Formats: sequence, C-alpha cells, structure tokens
Amino acid sequence: MAAPRRQSHACGSQDGYAIPDVRPHFFIRMILIGPRLYLDHLDPGRVIAFSADLLRRLRNDLPMSVTISALGREGPPSKMRDGRFVFLCPSCGDMLVALNPRNNLAHCFWCGKNFNNIDLLLSLDYDFSDAVALLESWLRQYQSQRSKRSTTTPK
Repeated sequence: MAAPRRQSHACGSQDGYAIPDVRPHFFIRMILIGPRLYLDHLDPGRVIAFSADLLRRLRNDLPMSVTISALGREGPPSKMRDGRFVFLCPSCGDMLVALNPRNNLAHCFWCGKNFNNIDLLLSLDYDFSDAVALLESWLRQYQSQRSKRSTTTPK
C-alpha cells in the first residue's frame, strides 16, 4: 500500500496530507500540530483551526437525537422503534439507521454506513466548518440546559 502524498502547507513549513472528502472533487488538507487540528479547503486564504478535543466533544458529548431534533425539517425523519432511536439514512434513504446511545454512533443496517454528528451534517451537504460551528453552538445549549436541570432543586 502506497503512503499518502505529502504536500507543503500554504501557511508555513508544516507538511499536510491531501485527504478526499465525501465528494470526490473536494479535498481537505489536515495538519496535526500539537493539540490543534488545522483544516483548510485547499484555499490559502481560508485556514480554520479546530482543536482535537472540540471535535471529540462534538462526536461524543452531543447526543445525535438532540442534533436531529435541532435540525428540524432539514434533518432526517426520526422516531422511536422498539425502544431505540431510528432515523432515515441520508445515504440510502431507508429507515434502518439505529443509534447506539452508549457510543453515540448510528449505523445503517441497509447500506452499512456509520454516522456521528459531524458525518450526519456532512451527508446533509453542510460545509465542514459550518457543521462544526453549528454543532458547537448546539453543544453549548445542550450543556447549559443540562446544568440548569441538575442545579434546580424541587421545593
């Protein structure tokens, strides 16, 4: 197996890897420097930094059911079936995507695709940086609502 092709980064001497995104004509350059993950869309004027911890929190700490309900009509139809949260697969269009609440990952039993929050928004044609910003705001709202619920005591 051949090693990925190295490319020089537009903002300095750091090297990056060209990694194909969901769309075959679109490439993302990823450079991991210390605790920060830098992503740019091969546009030298647009370099955005996301911490690895932020991306982990967006995948793990924000329940996918919260993300789908926040999307509203833009998101896939969803329901509870046999005690499990299921939704319509954005890839194949079948209602066989089940969410595992222990690891916050969804799996389509028809096409075999796996989803986390970021993957879900990318499959709904959101730009990566827009998806991260949107999920970050929803995560802040979700955590503030949870902290309000846990601090209020009934009289």
